[in-house]
Amino acid sequence: QEGLEGCTHARWMGLNRRLLLLTGDPRHADEFEHTLYNALLGAIRPDGKLVDYHTWMNGTRPAKMNYRKTFQGRVITCCVFNVLDSLALAPSVAVMRDARGPVVNLYLPGTSSLDLGEAGKVRLTTETDYPKSGLVRIKVEADGKTAFPIRFRVPAWSRNTKVTIGGASSKAQPGTYHRIERTWKTGDVIELELDMSTRLVAPPDGTPEAGRGYRALVRGPIVLARDL
Repeated sequence: QEGLEGCTHARWMGLNRRLLLLTGDPRHADEFEHTLYNALLGAIRPDGKLVDYHTWMNGTRPAKMNYRKTFQGRVITCCVFNVLDSLALAPSVAVMRDARGPVVNLYLPGTSSLDLGEAGKVRLTTETDYPKSGLVRIKVEADGKTAFPIRFRVPAWSRNTKVTIGGASSKAQPGTYHRIERTWKTGDVIELELDMSTRLVAPPDGTPEAGRGYRALVRGPIVLARDL
């Protein structure tokens, strides 16, 4: 009836980060991203001053559900701290590394630097307006001495993903890590075109009877909403 509180979203993201580190299964990165863009950011009030304890599935934020305390003149909830903590966690998930090379999980604009030991240091700069569009450019800066792989997540929902590097294009399998191994050099660019087609998603198993007749429209990682 009341939905899930902001702390639940934060803990779910933390759990999926741990499972991703343990298993390397890209499904956990999918879950982290889905929760980040929808539940977590959706819990923050438009003015950015408060995180709602509950946000109902129809988008309303009833005042009686705002369990909050006033401390030294400031209105706070436990969700405020947990949601901010999870936002700060996102960059550590965006780009990780395995035993041989970088692993790109989230397409956030910015630069990541990694020390790959014998392969030297590498910097990856991501340029994108994702999830507004599915276009992602990853610029590589590397010592160019030793070959190593770069893996990047192909979301399970991206059914038709195009990968281009050095003028050559290929398709990537959804729900996997696409792996490119070569002797990278500064100036190399990986271009991704993720399939942002809107899809119809049925409610999951265990949904209460009242919600089983509904469907969600989802574009990329974003669950779409409309004004009644």
